[in-house]
Amino acid sequence: MLGREGKAEQAADVAHVFHNLPIYLWSDKFSLSLFRSFLEEYQQKYQDLECYNYVKMLDEMTGEEA
Repeated sequence: MLGREGKAEQAADVAHVFHNLPIYLWSDKFSLSLFRSFLEEYQQKYQDLECYNYVKMLDEMTGEEA
């Protein structure tokens, strides 16, 4: 949807955050805190725009408090 809305940079940034998740999620190299930091960077960059709050979603799934 972002690409169709003329937000190619934002689409590329969110793809960058998630593109390796399926590969690393079940590996010994996966770090939830590192993944969360990528989400935080994305969230901070686009905080003034309407977008999904992936950090909040992750915290809700893991039971973490922001």
